[in-house]
Amino acid sequence: MSRKPDKRGGGGRGAGRRKSLTMLERIAIGSAAENLSKDHARENAYCRIRARVITDEIKERWAIAASIPIDERRAWLQSFEGQDHEEVIEFALLEVTRVGKLDEDPASALDEVDIAPRIFSEPIKTPYGKRPQILAIVSKCAARKLQKPVSARMVDKCWKLFRAEFQ
Repeated sequence: MSRKPDKRGGGGRGAGRRKSLTMLERIAIGSAAENLSKDHARENAYCRIRARVITDEIKERWAIAASIPIDERRAWLQSFEGQDHEEVIEFALLEVTRVGKLDEDPASALDEVDIAPRIFSEPIKTPYGKRPQILAIVSKCAARKLQKPVSARMVDKCWKLFRAEFQ
């Protein structure tokens, strides 16, 4: 009884499971994960810098308010200048609490993920706790674009392959 050539079992040549993704697809998926990671890292760095700038601005505004004598402060706060000063501080405080909250909705980021390899990389660390979210986003996007099932574990392997080859 002869074996059919399209069967993959046994111990002969060509036996075993086929690779579900080509090498180019693996590199593209790894690149997409790396790019999304770098985008999160850049956003995280921007948020920290922005929060520091806003905090310094608030400190300056409070120093201006503290420089006004205590017995004149109530009248100053009722004036137009005082109300404007108070609004600026309140707005800055709201902005500080809003800065640093990254997009938690993975569906909104699906269309923004670019599955095209970038050759150059930057030495920025992946933000702590964002790796599972990045893997989920890239796996959904890659499965949709490649029309093949791509798990988060496969994306992680592709990401490691990309980093080993291009960094």
